[in-house]
Amino acid sequence: MSTAVVFFSRDGNTKFIAEQLASKLEARSVELTEARSRRGFLGFMRSGYQASTKKSAQLVGDPWSQITGVRHLYLLAPIWAGNANPVINAFLDRADLAGVQVSVATVQADPGGQGADAVHLHLAQRIVAQGGVPSGAWTLHGAGPGKRADEEHLLAQVAKIETPFGT
Repeated sequence: MSTAVVFFSRDGNTKFIAEQLASKLEARSVELTEARSRRGFLGFMRSGYQASTKKSAQLVGDPWSQITGVRHLYLLAPIWAGNANPVINAFLDRADLAGVQVSVATVQADPGGQGADAVHLHLAQRIVAQGGVPSGAWTLHGAGPGKRADEEHLLAQVAKIETPFGT
């Protein structure tokens, strides 16, 4: 069985969760990197605008080739401005998910997970459009923009993710 964990993280919360999950599953880890920095106030504002308008970012490298032959994929994505972020949108624009079972875990600042269901629906529709099969979604809590949650809190978030395709 071939499993991959694909993720993007700006502040490290999603990255920590993704790396722990990949280790738990003994899965391939694919970190998405974008060409343009989002640091600073203007980067923060641009991020919110692009997420709100469902835009895509430009990615570095070829992360799509790293999921070739994968049967199960975990997509870990921070929520920005109540939407999927532009980096995840860019990955899904070109991902060949034909027959791949895709589970989604979103990470957001709001501990109540407000708006996550709409983001999960949006991502599920994009997964289906790329030939994938949505198979689970979890809402996780990280920390506020520009902040990192403590490891104990993030490990508790990892524990919430069911792993039907792995350990």
